Amino acid sequence: IFYIVMFLAVVWLLLDLRFRNINRKIKRVESEARAKKVVEAQRNRLAKIHKDQTDSINYAKRIQEAIMSREVTVKRKFSKLFVYYKPKDIVSGDFYGFYHRDNMTFIIDADCTGHGVPGAFLSILGIEHLYNIIMKQKINDEGQILTQLHRDLHETVFKNGGKYEEFNEGMDLSISIVYHNEKMINFAGAMNDLYLIRNNEIFMYRGSRHSIGTNVSISGEEDRFVYESQTIECQDGDMFYMFSDGFVDQFGGPEQKKFKHRRFKQMLLNIHKLPDKDQRMILNQKHNEWK
Repeated sequence: IFYIVMFLAVVWLLLDLRFRNINRKIKRVESEARAKKVVEAQRNRLAKIHKDQTDSINYAKRIQEAIMSREVTVKRKFSKLFVYYKPKDIVSGDFYGFYHRDNMTFIIDADCTGHGVPGAFLSILGIEHLYNIIMKQKINDEGQILTQLHRDLHETVFKNGGKYEEFNEGMDLSISIVYHNEKMINFAGAMNDLYLIRNNEIFMYRGSRHSIGTNVSISGEEDRFVYESQTIECQDGDMFYMFSDGFVDQFGGPEQKKFKHRRFKQMLLNIHKLPDKDQRMILNQKHNEWK
């Protein structure tokens, strides 16, 4: 009887340990299941937030593109004109514009500080101010247009008494005014340059070396924010290129280095006689290959 009791006790103990182990596993599985549900709920919540934000940014992209000039609006005046516009993010800090009045065409190329949403907001301010300066105030001097844009950005940003150290944003911008009756172009730039290719030789017209905006006060800084105007007499076969720093600053290639101006100039020399569609295609192909 003693052995039977001992045997039963051992069996009961083993079964108890077995059941305890099973219960621990069940609780662990239940805990893991609850944690998985929490993770899935959080994942679904984050996915919804991401979708909502992406939808909002895509809508902002449509708004930004709607207020920018359309290439087709000036195609009839410039047979080889093309725009290569490839934002890094959904919305962009780069923008361009075409304005036409009084037999003049104003061509704008701009690069706002930052990428994505902050740059896009600044670009909308730039587009609004430039339209007002060029089409409403009817300022014709390209240097004065840039100076007025600098003033307007300051007035917009600091109109509520903001401190200059709180805002260090701005834009690099170039403007060319084409005088259709005179075969002449006037150019001014704020950190952005203009390339002219003539007779298979490339010439650079350098913009002034200070950006528009930033946190520098207008008061006492008048001389610094005078933008130099340059006049170019046009000849048949001339090809002009306005651009931001996006292409030349693109990292890539076999050594993960910037594309740089030297390669950019050589590429333009190689393609400048091609039709506009082919030039844009090659630029896009080269950019994709490099990055």
